[in-house]
Amino acid sequence: MTADSRRVAPGYLFAALKGTVSDGRDYIPQAIEKGAAAILSEGGVAVDGATHVIADEPRRALALAAKRFHVAQPKTIAAVTGTNGKSSTVDFCRQIWANANLSAASMGTLGAIGPKGKIDVGHTTPDPVTIHETLHELAGQGVTHCAMEASSHGLEQHRLDGVDLSAVAFLNFTQDHLDYHATMEEYLDAKLRLFRDFGGQGMPAIVNADSDHREVFEKAATDHGLQVVSFGWRGEHLWIDEIMPRATGQVLNLFWRDVELKPFELPLIGEFQALNALAAAAICLSLGMDVDAVMDGLSKLKPVKGRLELVGKTEAGAGVFVDYAHTPDGLDVLL
Repeated sequence: MTADSRRVAPGYLFAALKGTVSDGRDYIPQAIEKGAAAILSEGGVAVDGATHVIADEPRRALALAAKRFHVAQPKTIAAVTGTNGKSSTVDFCRQIWANANLSAASMGTLGAIGPKGKIDVGHTTPDPVTIHETLHELAGQGVTHCAMEASSHGLEQHRLDGVDLSAVAFLNFTQDHLDYHATMEEYLDAKLRLFRDFGGQGMPAIVNADSDHREVFEKAATDHGLQVVSFGWRGEHLWIDEIMPRATGQVLNLFWRDVELKPFELPLIGEFQALNALAAAAICLSLGMDVDAVMDGLSKLKPVKGRLELVGKTEAGAGVFVDYAHTPDGLDVLL
């Protein structure tokens, strides 16, 4: 099955989805000509030469059908949303789990990274068929723990539907993607879907307590029966007491559920990286990982490519860093 008419082969189901740039319904004749056995779309579309599957929400129907085709998933999956920091946070989760000898993977902008290397998935949140194919492949590799990015596009377009989540997380919310979402309110509503429509009673919902949008995400979580776990300077479960910068990192004093943890050096530069690492730690801790194992993983983290990445030094010894800073807030926080 596919939503890309160029990939249709004999026997395929072609999902004719209406997009922002092109309309998949225009490619139904081409898909049938290439041998599509069935067409999935909304009603009101003429289909001749293939079985017509009509759905009120064809995007969601495609995601759930993809899950039926690709059943296996890692046992533990966490999804992370936020304007900035998703790539780092999911990769940090993968690193912390792997450091504890758990078979772990991450999925997002950097592709899907598992024990056997990288799988190219194309987008921050790939199409639902790719998501379920990749999760199935990772499970087949023995992966038990996976952290994945949940973009506003992916959430609004039901790309994550059918993924059996064990935890969700919210990092921050600032201006972005207004080329797709008509308003900031629509952009926010898309991200809130992760807290409203996924998981079940008692599932951990990790929230950045320092975000101006903390309350709206916490309310969405509690209304859905999720268990809120907050982190940050103002976190109620995992919080920062002090940060002491160092030349190649920072020493953190943390508390987890009112217990002061032993100070340790995080080998990452920048307070925003400390918060990304804290988000990953909150996810791992909320899913039952041992505190000492999480702390050990934090102390060995490596930065994600292009995220305040040290690429060299000047002759005078000053560090040279690369950071993509793809949003106004991301650049402001970096500087």
